[in-house]
Amino acid sequence: MNSLSTYLRKETIRLNISCQSWEEAVRAVGELLCQNGIVESSYIDAMVNNVKKFGPYIVLLPGFALAHARCEDGAKKVGMSLVTLKEPVKFGHEDNDPVSVVVGLASTADEKHVQFLAEICDVIKDEEKLKKVMLSSDIDEVISIFTTQ
Repeated sequence: MNSLSTYLRKETIRLNISCQSWEEAVRAVGELLCQNGIVESSYIDAMVNNVKKFGPYIVLLPGFALAHARCEDGAKKVGMSLVTLKEPVKFGHEDNDPVSVVVGLASTADEKHVQFLAEICDVIKDEEKLKKVMLSSDIDEVISIFTTQ
């Protein structure tokens, strides 16, 4: 069992939401983290500002973005959130746009962040699994895709 099963919960997932822009999508995952006591609201702004400052580096694979900020930007504890988008949005990434799945990640320690990242990547690098997440309308199914090895 991986650590994603500890941190990816029904309360931090929204499927098939409508967002008009990449910023709205990033704010959506940030709000889920904030509503669940995982981050301060300042963390949401930091996630958005990272993309504005550094470009669409968070778009890791076709259709997938991993939004995050530094722990000192307002992370209260380790956690993650996930949204799937009704209509994909462009982040400005030359190869991997448009994005349909956005994961929000908060960590209070860099080691945990690296472990999380590795486990998320294990799932999303599998095109079939990522496609299932994109198309799913069942939160339990999405959790299962991320937590079953």
